[in-house]
Amino acid sequence: MKFISMFAVAAALAASPASAQKAAPAAAAPAVAQIKISKAADKSIRALNAVVAAKDAAGYPAALAAAQAAAQTDEDRYAIVRAQLNHNLNVSDVPGQIAAVEAMLASPVTRPEDKPRLYRGIAGLYKSANNPDQQVATLEKLRVLDPNDTDVIWELAEAREKQKKSAEAVTLAELAIKTAKDAGQPVDVTWYRRALSLAYAGKLQPQSVKLARELFGVSTVAKDRSNALLILRQYGNMDVQGKLDLFRLMRSAKALNDPINVLSFADALSLMHYPAEAQSVLNEAIAAGVVKSGDPQAGEILRSSGAKIAEDKAVLPGLVGKAQTAADGRLAYQVANGYFGHADYAKASELYQLAIQKGGADKENSKLRLGIALAMAGKNAEAEAAFKSVSGNRADLAGYWLLWLANRG
Repeated sequence: MKFISMFAVAAALAASPASAQKAAPAAAAPAVAQIKISKAADKSIRALNAVVAAKDAAGYPAALAAAQAAAQTDEDRYAIVRAQLNHNLNVSDVPGQIAAVEAMLASPVTRPEDKPRLYRGIAGLYKSANNPDQQVATLEKLRVLDPNDTDVIWELAEAREKQKKSAEAVTLAELAIKTAKDAGQPVDVTWYRRALSLAYAGKLQPQSVKLARELFGVSTVAKDRSNALLILRQYGNMDVQGKLDLFRLMRSAKALNDPINVLSFADALSLMHYPAEAQSVLNEAIAAGVVKSGDPQAGEILRSSGAKIAEDKAVLPGLVGKAQTAADGRLAYQVANGYFGHADYAKASELYQLAIQKGGADKENSKLRLGIALAMAGKNAEAEAAFKSVSGNRADLAGYWLLWLANRG
């Protein structure tokens, strides 16, 4: 996503147009022949070029004035403007560079095939001059020449962001990704990161959610996955149960790497009667150095949950029979949650299926947790089918679990 520098443009055009072109069909734009400096201007233009090559800033104004006074033809004037560009590059005069390139673009001597390089160069100059309006106008001309140039599309997206036009910037970023995909080109993960950054900074909720999901699907980097899931948490309108399963996904995706999130997750697990899972989450985070071993909140959760684990586990077998004979699936769902918290995913899967069959419980949450339990048990095909069956307000989160299942990392 970088444009050619003005130095490179100047070098490329140093002898351009350098030689006569082959004859073109009558309908095509005529090629420009080699520049022929008029006899009247030849000496003064040579003197100007010598002054510029020597970087003689003191002698430049007089040499330029003499050359301009002697110029007779468009070729003379083109050669002078090219010298002006080189001088302005020497002295780092950005406005002067812009003026020179604009004059070259306006010159009838400039070949059509040279204009894209000039447009690229001047777009970069407008960017350096912090003039996004002119940068956008120039980039739009480049898009007309090649609508599928992803570098141009990205530069235009960045310029739109400078204009405070976030929605247009994000649309262009998404277009760049789509254009590359359609052409069979690889799309670097940094493109998804930048597109999401533009959407989130612009407070564009639907685009942020969409791009977060796309980033989660293409990246196994913990920070990317964490950012994507936190955006889903912010914009996903989730209830307490949904947030719990989102934290579980963060843990499974190795994206639970912030102590505040770990402690929030563990505290929620403890309060919602998942003592063994709360202990497991905290012990894992402490071992990884994410949470300090002496953290007082972690210590309190470990103590309170530790006192409940044995009793919680002991009561579950006696509830299975009651769940099987119950009129609906609400008890089966609760007992399934209990087994899930103790990492007995096979028994949890069995009881979630019972809850779905009997009805009366939260059907979509039961299907989501069935998918999670099956995935944790290594039954990927069955888990995929369960996630795909989820609808309603759990569908977005189920979609993320599907992405994780396909690319566990």
